[in-house]
Amino acid sequence: MRFLTHLDTGSAAGRLSRLAVVLVVGLGLGACADVTANPDAPATLARLSAPSVPQTTAVQLAADPSVATDAPQLAALEDTPDYAHDPLEPFNKTMFGINEFALFFLQPVTRNYDALTPPWVKDRVSSVFDNAAAPVTLANDLLQQEWDRAFVTFQRFLINSSFGILGLFDMADAHFGLPPHKEDFGQTLGTYGVGDEIYLVLPLIGPTNPRDMVGRFVDGYFDPFTYLAHSDVRTGRSVASGVLSASDAQPKLDEVRKSSVDYYAAIRALYRQRRQSEIDNGTASSLQNLPAMTLIDDGEWNDPGVAEEGPTAAGQQSMSVGTN
Repeated sequence: MRFLTHLDTGSAAGRLSRLAVVLVVGLGLGACADVTANPDAPATLARLSAPSVPQTTAVQLAADPSVATDAPQLAALEDTPDYAHDPLEPFNKTMFGINEFALFFLQPVTRNYDALTPPWVKDRVSSVFDNAAAPVTLANDLLQQEWDRAFVTFQRFLINSSFGILGLFDMADAHFGLPPHKEDFGQTLGTYGVGDEIYLVLPLIGPTNPRDMVGRFVDGYFDPFTYLAHSDVRTGRSVASGVLSASDAQPKLDEVRKSSVDYYAAIRALYRQRRQSEIDNGTASSLQNLPAMTLIDDGEWNDPGVAEEGPTAAGQQSMSVGTN
C-alpha cells in the first residue's frame, strides 16, 4: 500500500484516485476467501496450460469466420503460418505465464465487480470511457483520411459530452444514429502498410508487437487526459480501465482455453485476427467480438459487443453513422 502514500490526497483528484485504488483492492480482498476456500483453485491453475480438443476446424473458420465470433474457438488457426510466426516464443511464453498468473489473482476483483455492479451502472461506466477515448479515435480517423468516420466521431463527442452528461449516456447512438467505433495509432500504422512481424507478450500489457507499442506511445499525445488531468486521475483511470477490460475478457478467454489444443498459440492467433479486423474496420472478417487481452488500459473501454463499421456501409450512410 506504499503506492497510496505517494498520491496527492490534498486535492480532489488525489482523493478520487486513491478511492479507485482502494475500491479495487477492497474488491480483491473481499473475494480472497473464495479463492483460498475454492477447491477448484489448484485445478484452475493447472488448467491454464491444459489442452483440450478443438470444436471448430480451420476449414469452418475460413468459410465462415463468424463461427468464432459467437464462440471464440480460434485454436484451429493456431498453426496457420501467418499467425504462428513467433521468433521470440521462449520469452513470450514466459511472459504469457506471468500474465496468466496475474489474471488468476485478479479474478476475485473482476468476479466481485460483476456480482456487485448492476448492468445499468456498467453501461454508464462503459459509456464514460468510450467518450473519454473519442479524441484519440478522432485523431487517428483523420490520420487515416477516414473523413466520414472522423465527422461521426466529432459529432459523437459533442453530443455525448453535452446531452449525454460527459459521456454517461450514449445519446449519439441511441437518438442520432451515430454508433461508436475505435481507432488507435497502431491501426493507423497498419493502414499504411506497417506489419506486425514480431509478436510480443509483455508483462501486464499482454499480446502486442512493436508497431502497436509505438501506437500506444503516440496515442498518449492524442489523449487530452495527458495534458489536463492530474497524474493521480490518470492512474485511477488506468486501474479502473484495466479491471473493466479484464472483467469483460475473462469469460471469452475461458472459452478459448477450453476449446484450444495449445492455449498460447490460440491467444496468439486470436490477437492477430483481432488486430487485423480492427485495421480493416471489420471488413476483412467478422471477428469483431474478440476480447481485449491486457491488464493495463490507457482509458479506452473496449466493448466487444459493438460491431465495427466498414467503410462501404459508412459511405452509404454518410454522416449518420459511425468497436472493435
